[in-house]
Amino acid sequence: MTKLFISYAHLDSDIVLDISGQLQVAGYEVWIDKFGIQGGDLWVSAIVTGISDCDIFLLFISSKSILSDYIRRELDIAFSEKRKIIPIKIEQADIPQGWRYQLAGLQYIDYQRPDWISKLLMALGGELGTVHPSVRETGKLKNPYSTLPALEPVERRLILANREKELQKAVEHLNQHRLLLIMGMPGIGKSTFARALLEFIPEGSPPPFWYNFERQRSSGNSLGGLLDQISSYLDVCLDADVWQQVMAFRNTPGGNASVNDVDVLISFLNQETPIWLVFDNLETVLSRDTYEFLDEGLEILFDSLKVNTHNAKIIITNPFIPILKTGELFLESGTSALTLGGLNDDFAYAFLHAFGLQDRSKEELEPLIREINGHPFVLNHVARYAQAMGSQAILESLPAGLEEINERFGGFLKGRLSSQEFNALQTLTVLNREVALAGLCQIAGVRPDVIMRLREKGLLQANEAGKFWLHNIVRNSLKPTAPDLLRQAHLRAMNFYRNQEIPKAPKSIDDYASVLEWHHHAAGGADVVNAYAALYSTGMKDHLLKWNEYDLLVRLCEQTLSAAYQVEANLSQIEGILSMLERINIYYTLGSAYFLLGDFQKSITHLKSALHLLQPQDEELRIQLLIGLSESHNAIGDFATAMALCEQLAILLSKTKNQALQAKFLHLRGIVHRDQGNLESAINDLESALKLYKDLNDQLHIASTTGDLGVVYYYQNRFEEAIANYEQAIIAFEINHDLRGVMIAHSNIGDIMLQSEQYESAVKELSTALELARKKKIVSYELDAGLSLVESWMELSQLDRAEKELNALEPLILKQTSPCILGRRLVLMGDLYWKRQQPHLANDFFRRGMEKLEGRECQYDVARSCFPLAGFLREQDQVEKAKQMLQKAKEIYTKLNNQLGLRAVEKRLQALR
Repeated sequence: MTKLFISYAHLDSDIVLDISGQLQVAGYEVWIDKFGIQGGDLWVSAIVTGISDCDIFLLFISSKSILSDYIRRELDIAFSEKRKIIPIKIEQADIPQGWRYQLAGLQYIDYQRPDWISKLLMALGGELGTVHPSVRETGKLKNPYSTLPALEPVERRLILANREKELQKAVEHLNQHRLLLIMGMPGIGKSTFARALLEFIPEGSPPPFWYNFERQRSSGNSLGGLLDQISSYLDVCLDADVWQQVMAFRNTPGGNASVNDVDVLISFLNQETPIWLVFDNLETVLSRDTYEFLDEGLEILFDSLKVNTHNAKIIITNPFIPILKTGELFLESGTSALTLGGLNDDFAYAFLHAFGLQDRSKEELEPLIREINGHPFVLNHVARYAQAMGSQAILESLPAGLEEINERFGGFLKGRLSSQEFNALQTLTVLNREVALAGLCQIAGVRPDVIMRLREKGLLQANEAGKFWLHNIVRNSLKPTAPDLLRQAHLRAMNFYRNQEIPKAPKSIDDYASVLEWHHHAAGGADVVNAYAALYSTGMKDHLLKWNEYDLLVRLCEQTLSAAYQVEANLSQIEGILSMLERINIYYTLGSAYFLLGDFQKSITHLKSALHLLQPQDEELRIQLLIGLSESHNAIGDFATAMALCEQLAILLSKTKNQALQAKFLHLRGIVHRDQGNLESAINDLESALKLYKDLNDQLHIASTTGDLGVVYYYQNRFEEAIANYEQAIIAFEINHDLRGVMIAHSNIGDIMLQSEQYESAVKELSTALELARKKKIVSYELDAGLSLVESWMELSQLDRAEKELNALEPLILKQTSPCILGRRLVLMGDLYWKRQQPHLANDFFRRGMEKLEGRECQYDVARSCFPLAGFLREQDQVEKAKQMLQKAKEIYTKLNNQLGLRAVEKRLQALR
């Protein structure tokens, strides 16, 4: 099979995906980045492999693609690999200078011409490949004998590519058996899957028969009507008088169909080449409660198809296994049904791009794709909604659009479930995690057979461990809206999780899974006492701090406070909800967690709230709160307030002999002295704190103080000692599983390596810091380490890596108000455009970046930015301006007493002389 590689601009997806679909139908193997890159593949590596393995490289030319540097590189690879290149113009565009050599002498295919497809096939070699004869012209199986639905090209690619394993399993099943039951939750794509499965009918087979019970509902779905349609189909298919022979036995009173008619029909199904019959939406004629056939005649037909002799292939779609009146399951002996799962997120993204959202990035669509959760029903409705409303409208009105979809689906389910099943499912929608069968029965208040029926209908999914979970569309469409019903569901779930056993020595957040659910349902049920108990009486709060789970801890505390406010508003009282000390504990926890997340203003707000509620006699707790408050003020550069709080702390601590608090105070004051530039005082305090921590054997604070001393050594230009301290701190932090401390130490080493122009080492350290910052969702460190990493890649001329990292940081950067972050990003963009030989763009970004950075708080960033700007000015023959930039950097580094920066400046000035 000829292999094709598709190179195109993603803004042309609607056209290119359609063309690639037609090529697949024509029998070609198509590699396109929406479908050729599997999870875990390295993106660049996958593209290089795709081009190297292809027979023909198809280059789609448009006003968008000629601007893409990625497409130019793909063309370069194809040319160097000596692949056959076929350029296809989907709109008129001037060929870039950088493409003309590779495309010289090649014949272009003009998509605007009516004969483009024949020209393309001729250029490909004129072969249609090996496909079923009936799909060669249109890509659809022609069948005038039944209601066989069309399968659109995009839909076809989506199913064939995304359900490859399920399709393979279905084909293998039908090779060995006659009957295949396709199951799954409503809307999961059973009918579409069955339609796609028909593309695997062996060569030479008759066109298949398709009967949709849902569509034929108005005609009554009787045995006689169905036999008439099948026998009429067989008349043409077999060129025989099947209908007449079936009707010959219809001699019962009233001419009703009978078992004799069924026997005659089935005798015609025993052909040498199997006949394929598809019965879609069988649940239309089945009981919702017993799963039995409502029509006795239809049961005769399907019972006969199961037990009588024939070699037809029968495909049935149904959300559960039908049951015959004999009590037998409607399955062949020794077989099981095929249950479909959801679609892959990558294909949901591709589908939305093809149907109206092609101008939206993956990051913009990620919340929507997460909500869709692989469900084709939702995906299809979102796509239609997008086409009708426009891409901007759907993103702006997403909640309303999803609410409408959920409402439709909820009504759909309510019409197909018994009241007991519906009520049980509504209760289970409050669950977040997988739950075993016994737990579901307890929470929903039903017998196991009800849960199993919901499972058979595809409304409850099960994992390999036998635990059950709900798909988003089920959860969101059936969640109780009545407050009392919702509260009761949460409280029943809370009681279940509260009684689960907790490991005596928790080692990870997974060990607190049941406690997290206990807290979630307590908050959802407005049981504030239980919400607080889950967080504080189980040790979970302390472990979350220990494991650096600050973001999660903030959410839990805020949920507890929110539940308390809700109850207080309803009862118009505070007593009996949370005690004053419990409120102080929550505010203190929030203040500590927000500090560790780098949100110092919120930390200050919560710590002040705790201090406001504190009683005068709680002196030790007051000291702890004041230490936290001073840390946060220092972190935002308010050194005067931080030192004033230290003076207040010194007075309070003179009245206590608590060695741990003394150590924390000295540690804090050392940091404040350091950040004010009082380095000798900082060393004295930090070394005194370190001694006390060692006496207390407090390993975590020993690591922290060691790292803080390293920062002082850095300010004193004692770089080897600083790095030694950071490395020592890393070891201690790793032993104590403090990933935040590890992250900060790696970031500090990376900064020294970057300033020392040891860029390979800088990349190694900063990559580690960035990975940890992302893992712990600490945005301030993610941005700092990420931008420094981009700078390192730029210095190493790894422009693609630099651009990729800068793009990954873009969503976070654009949310910032910090001029330092915004300015650094603009300067790095200028550097990128300069090194890609786009001086006009580079000049604009450099100018805007330096304007952003003007300000006392960004002096270090100004100095760093002077280096690439000076290099750019020198290349533009503006040597004097380049010298001015370097002199500016020198003045800043002199004020900061930064010897690494001064060395780098002198090196560059020397090169200009």
